[in-house]
Amino acid sequence: LIDHRIQFPLTNVNLVDYAVDIATRDALNLSSNAIAFVQDASADSDVNAGSAFYFYEKESSTWFMISEFESMNLSLTWDAIQGKPNSSPAEIDTAVQQSHTHNNSSVLSELGEDNATGHLTYKGSLLNTWSREEF
Repeated sequence: LIDHRIQFPLTNVNLVDYAVDIATRDALNLSSNAIAFVQDASADSDVNAGSAFYFYEKESSTWFMISEFESMNLSLTWDAIQGKPNSSPAEIDTAVQQSHTHNNSSVLSELGEDNATGHLTYKGSLLNTWSREEF
């Protein structure tokens, strides 16, 4: 059995209030903390165009913006990025591609280490090892 004393009040509770604009949001008669979706939030100085979500704090009667929609589909260009490196995207791509490229990679690939002594080898042969005292 469904207890209609509980079902009716719960079905009439909005989890998010809706307002067509900021003036309508401000006119909401709220008796507790709330969240509101404002379809046209452009009257808010922090929103140039589009919608926004707000949190209403009943104790201070203050609205706080949670999020706005105008930057959801933001597309930046390299020139618009602040604090970017001085290198161009092409220079960065080249550096990444060549991060392990060496003109002498065939020589470097033949270098190794002797397991017993830890000394340098080339093509499996131990290279001459000497100390400064031997000079």
